[in-house]
Amino acid sequence: MLLACLAFTNAASAQVEKPPGWPDVSHGNVVPEDKDVVMPDDRVNEMTLTFRPHDWSAALDNMTELYGERGTQGNARGPGGLPFPGGSGAGRELFALLDDFGIGLQTMMAATRYMPDMDAVAAAMGLNDVQRQQLLALMPEGIEFPGPGQPGGGPGQPGRGPGGGGLSFAENPDCQPIEVRFNGKVWPEVGFRFKGNSSLATGWRSGRQDLPFKLDFDEFEDLHPELRNQRFYGFKQLAFSNNFLDQSLQREKVMADIFRSAGVPAPETSFWLVWLDSGEGDGPGYLGLYTAVELPDDTLIETQFTDDNGNMYKPDGNGATFADGSFDEASFDKETNRDSGYGDVLALFDALHNPLRESAPLAWRDGLEENLDVDGFLRWLATNQVAQNWDVYGVLPHNYYLYADDSRGVLTWIPWDNNMSLQESIAVAGYVTAPQNPRAGGRGFPAEGFGRARSLSLEDVGEEWPLIRFLLDDEVYAARYRQLVEEVAAGAFSVARMTAIYGANADLLLEALSDLGDEEAMAGVRAGREELLAHLGRRAQAAADWLALDEA
Repeated sequence: MLLACLAFTNAASAQVEKPPGWPDVSHGNVVPEDKDVVMPDDRVNEMTLTFRPHDWSAALDNMTELYGERGTQGNARGPGGLPFPGGSGAGRELFALLDDFGIGLQTMMAATRYMPDMDAVAAAMGLNDVQRQQLLALMPEGIEFPGPGQPGGGPGQPGRGPGGGGLSFAENPDCQPIEVRFNGKVWPEVGFRFKGNSSLATGWRSGRQDLPFKLDFDEFEDLHPELRNQRFYGFKQLAFSNNFLDQSLQREKVMADIFRSAGVPAPETSFWLVWLDSGEGDGPGYLGLYTAVELPDDTLIETQFTDDNGNMYKPDGNGATFADGSFDEASFDKETNRDSGYGDVLALFDALHNPLRESAPLAWRDGLEENLDVDGFLRWLATNQVAQNWDVYGVLPHNYYLYADDSRGVLTWIPWDNNMSLQESIAVAGYVTAPQNPRAGGRGFPAEGFGRARSLSLEDVGEEWPLIRFLLDDEVYAARYRQLVEEVAAGAFSVARMTAIYGANADLLLEALSDLGDEEAMAGVRAGREELLAHLGRRAQAAADWLALDEA
């Protein structure tokens, strides 16, 4: 009898009908992602997000709970404004205190990497003894630092030394159900949540409307089985960047395009005008011009790799530097196969720090290439250094994924979050460079260099970033890096190619913004295009000078 009931239940579940107007080509998971529709290069798409009134209120209340009152702090484009949430109670008092101390975006971001060493944190912020004591007195109780043997702290794997994985003051915002409209079609019960770190928190506290967000098209399939495996032209998830601190509105899209053109796996991207209806009777209102970004653990590994069943990591924290003894699980967030262990990452640590590097470099290279797509990493490095980005490995231990393609058996580097690219430093956004941490002692990432792109030669990178320093200290890999710099400067980032791309993108954006009458944003796009073109000229000259010097 029980078996009969189970059989009936399974049969009934299998026969759940899709809602009316459900074409598989746009809503189903039986077709590949349609990048011509979702990720075009030659037009700006439009999308409308519709909330139920109570869901919109819940989303805003949740943000207030995590980040404090909206609009309580200055202009997001200015040097003030902490990027981290205040939480509630003591948390908000903590961030108000840091505001009083004049601690800005960069200094805060740099200093938190030294937690739980409060002396190092205070030194990185430039606090005096009195200020340090005030800071300690207001540390929220909800902040926990992992102890020895726990993920993110203390000695973990034997012989690999202490870990330590950064500081986080807030969980992800809650996910709310919405309706998505695009090209006359409707996607019901789509998961929506705000996303991001500094772009989200700074935007919220400065009162910006166009906060970054993420859509998951089958997030609520358990509650709505008729929507199981709902897709958006083949995409399960999409991230929407608000082009934080980028008046050109191009950087997030263009840098990913440059990487793919240079042979580096990177997300597909596209421009979108987004409208939002809060469900309160006023109808849709313009939210902002966003860049849609493909998720690496969703469709990217299906289209840019032979195998899509491998381990995907999103590194962040001290372990993500790959410094000797820094491994900790907390620094390698697993996006797939969460129960499969960290053997591939640990093998890369061991290969990278093998003493054969100095005594038998050929054997060391062979061992390293068994665990890492070394040429792919060098290709990313050369492309990144020619085009420039300061918010990457070599300055900060984040903004990349690692994917273990089972068909090749090696980890592959995938760049992520490119909105700070195509500029020499964060000074473009009006910030100043954070002070060097005098207590860093070579552990973790140094505040020195924060907010500035590393040099093309990378001579300013130390052994705390061994994936760069060790490879470029090897004559074979150094020669390959030079070859790739020359290739990128003449190809993916050539003056002729990029001038045309910057111009075409600016024309697209100006046309879309003109229809909205957004003169301020249009002025930013024009000024931003000139910044990008001036930067392009400087980089072309820098590459030519360095290659000529290297030849000499």
